[in-house]
Amino acid sequence: MLDLRIRTFLEVCHCMNYTKAAEALNLTQPAVSKHIRSLEEYYQVKLFHYENRKLRLTEQGIFLRNAMEAMYHDSIRVKDAIVSLKQREQIKIGATLSIGGYYLPEHLTSFLEKHPDMDISVTIAATGELLQKLDHGELAFILCEGNFSKQDYDYKLMKSSHLTVFCGADYDISDITGMESLFSHRLFLREKGSGTREIFEHFLNEKGYSVSSFFSCCEMNNPELILKMVSEGMGISVLYHDVGKGLLAEGRLKEIPLPDFHLEHELNAIWNKGSIYGKHYAELVDELIR
Repeated sequence: MLDLRIRTFLEVCHCMNYTKAAEALNLTQPAVSKHIRSLEEYYQVKLFHYENRKLRLTEQGIFLRNAMEAMYHDSIRVKDAIVSLKQREQIKIGATLSIGGYYLPEHLTSFLEKHPDMDISVTIAATGELLQKLDHGELAFILCEGNFSKQDYDYKLMKSSHLTVFCGADYDISDITGMESLFSHRLFLREKGSGTREIFEHFLNEKGYSVSSFFSCCEMNNPELILKMVSEGMGISVLYHDVGKGLLAEGRLKEIPLPDFHLEHELNAIWNKGSIYGKHYAELVDELIR
């Protein structure tokens, strides 16, 4: 259980508004202001300042927020551990659709065999949503391919994987000789917030293109549906190689070789910076990726 002043500080950091923080905590605004002043007097620093009438964290405030968020999330885990003392360990993890659907299953089986007394809850969602749940202490750690601020989290590299341009086995690619020649084809891509899409869009932007450069774009939040559409010859898609390797082996998909397309990205396990459980999470991740 954290000091009420710290809880107040974290809520103000979340809302960046004293009034909204007061409403969320069922406190008066003067009480919230008093808690913040008390912390500033204790640490002998300013935690917030106004910039263009907007509340901003100072450098010291950012440092305190990061430290206290880790303590808050650990306090939730400690509470769960105390409640389940002498019972089975419970762990809540998150994974993106690409990892959860095509990478995690083959590793999770052997992991569960080694930990028959562990209860595991797995949340599958886009990178942005998982990071938000991690920030709120709802998950112990997450497995994702999306971009994140490495200075704000502790993390462990699981593997590097490359993205592949896929099409159906009978799809005509005679006109495709490079990146620009892809634009006359229909593109099936993941939804906004997906790590795969974010990485591909960044790659396009660096070359002066965007998804709007394509003749047609179909957005879907389900990799299985994308693979079905592509395997039936409805267009092309850019996905992690692991996502399509099963259909490649079955002869229902093929890769489109491009001399100017090489895109590799890290798959990482991420947890809150400074967590007292960091070493334990790293050990669990090691077992998961073996």
